[in-house]
Amino acid sequence: MKAFAYYRYGRPRDVLRLEDRPIPKPGPGEVLIRNRAVGLNGADWEITVGYPFYSRIFGLFRPKQSVLGSDIAGVVEETGSDVTQFAQGDKVFGDIFERWGGFAEYVTAPADKLLAIPEGMNFVTAASLPQPGTNALQPICDDARVSAGQKVLIIGACGSAGTFAVQLAKAAGAEVTAVDRGVKLDVARNLGADHVVDYETENVTRRPERYDLILDYFATRSVLAYRRILAPKGQYLFFGGKVLMLLGVFTLGRLLTRPGGQTYRLEAVTQTLERQQRFAEMVSQGKIKPVIERSCPLEELPDALERMASGGVRGKIVIVFP
Repeated sequence: MKAFAYYRYGRPRDVLRLEDRPIPKPGPGEVLIRNRAVGLNGADWEITVGYPFYSRIFGLFRPKQSVLGSDIAGVVEETGSDVTQFAQGDKVFGDIFERWGGFAEYVTAPADKLLAIPEGMNFVTAASLPQPGTNALQPICDDARVSAGQKVLIIGACGSAGTFAVQLAKAAGAEVTAVDRGVKLDVARNLGADHVVDYETENVTRRPERYDLILDYFATRSVLAYRRILAPKGQYLFFGGKVLMLLGVFTLGRLLTRPGGQTYRLEAVTQTLERQQRFAEMVSQGKIKPVIERSCPLEELPDALERMASGGVRGKIVIVFP
C-alpha cells in the first residue's frame, strides 16, 4: 500500500515521503479499513513540524508515529477477533487521534473508535466531521449552551471548526460575529453570520459591543484585551496557540474568572462517539453543512498541508483515495 511517512520534524515538503508498505493486519478489537478519505487538521501540521512545542507529546526529539492522519472514512476490509459491531463492507468513519495512520491506503483502527457512516453521506463529507465537528459542538451546544438572543464572537470563523461553530450558533438563535481574514469572510456571510470582522484591518477588541460568548480558535491576544468586550457573565473559551500565549491566557484567565461573573478557560475537547454521532446526524439531516475547499489525492498531501498552514483555507481540505 502507499503511505506518507516522516522520520524527523520539519515542513511537510521536506520530510514527508511516499512509501510502499505492507497492508497491516487487524488485532483483537480492531478492523482493517480501506481508506476512501481523510480530513486534514491543524494537529497534522503541528505534529509534522514539531511546533508548538506541546505538539511533540508523541516524540520529543523525533516522531514516534511515522504516519499521521486521524479523521478517516472508508470501508471495512477485515475484522479482528472480538469485533461484533462491524463486518466486511461496512462504511465507517471516526477520529483515530493518538493511533494515527490515516495517511495511507489502509489503516487499522479500534472498532470502538468508529461509527457507521449515515445513509446517503459520502466519504469526503464523513472525513470532514470528527475533530472540527466536536470542536464546534462541545463549546456551542454542551458547554456554553448558546441560546436565542445571545451575542457570539467566533475568532477563526472560516476554518474547519469555525464554519461549523457559526452554523451551530445561528441554529441556536444567536447573533454571530465572525472574525477571520477578509478574503475568507464571504464564507461566514454565506453561512449566515450577522457581522464579519477582518482581523487584518480591524482590532475586534476595540469594538463597543459586548459578547456572551467569545470562541477563540487561535488565542493570539491577551485575555485582558477580550475582557473589554466580554459581557459581565460572558464566557471566553480558547483552543490553541503559541505556548507562551496559551500559558498567559490560562494563568490570567484563572485569576479573572469569578463565580457568577466572567469565565475564561481552555476548552478541553473530549472526543466521544456520542458527540460524533449527534453531529453526523445534524449534517445528514441537512441542518449543518461542511465547507470543503478542495479534495485532492494522497500524492498532493505535502502541498495540501502547506496550503492549510498558510491560513488561507476556506473550511476543510480532504485527501481522497482511488
